[in-house]
Amino acid sequence: MSSITKKKQARELLETITQAHSSRGPKVVQLVHFSDDCGMAQHCNVASVDKPKCWKLSRTNSSNEKEEVVLCIQGIVCDKNLPPIKRPLRVDPRQRKFMKQSIMLTGLGGRYFAECIENIQEIREVLAHEFPRDAMEDWWPS
Repeated sequence: MSSITKKKQARELLETITQAHSSRGPKVVQLVHFSDDCGMAQHCNVASVDKPKCWKLSRTNSSNEKEEVVLCIQGIVCDKNLPPIKRPLRVDPRQRKFMKQSIMLTGLGGRYFAECIENIQEIREVLAHEFPRDAMEDWWPS
C-alpha cells in the first residue's frame, strides 16, 4: 500500500472519528461546531481572571453562572515538545511565564480539521478585541 493511500485512509478515519464525536454529545464542546448556527460563538465572551492573571473564553451556563469554554479537537499528533517534570516544580514565579510546552496536530487536509482552524482564527479575533491593537502576536497554522 502506498503512503498516499495510507494518508488518505488516515484522513478518512479522522473525519469519521470527528463526525462520531460530534454526534455523540452536545456539539458545543466540539471546536468544529464553534461557529455553526447551533454552535456557541454567539454566546461567548472574554473573561479576565486575576489569579493567575489571564483571559478566558467564557459563557453563561443554564444556572446563570460564568464558566470557561472548553473545546475539543480531533487530530493526529505530528510533533510535540513536552519536557517531563519529574520532581516538584521549583521555578521562580517570575520565570514560569517563560516555560513552554507545545503540541502540533495535523488533520491531513480533512474538511473538519480545516473548519477547526477557521474557528481558532475566529476565537483569536474575539480575544484580540480585548487588547490594544498589535498587542497579540499573529497566529497562523504551520
